[in-house]
Amino acid sequence: MTTVTATKTIHHFINGAESAGEGSRTQPVYNPATGAVSAELRLANRADLDATVAAARAALAAAPTLPG
Repeated sequence: MTTVTATKTIHHFINGAESAGEGSRTQPVYNPATGAVSAELRLANRADLDATVAAARAALAAAPTLPG
């Protein structure tokens, strides 16, 4: 009998929301105390990076300017 444990997937956080992104690659996240895999991290690709930069630029443009 094989025991299967569900692993949490950590997605990107872009423009104030969680996003799976366009990339298909993942990387395991290890618990440093036990060495066991505790989650799976989705890795970004170029499209994910471009979306993140565009969201950051839009947020900066919409931000009020500080006096001084």
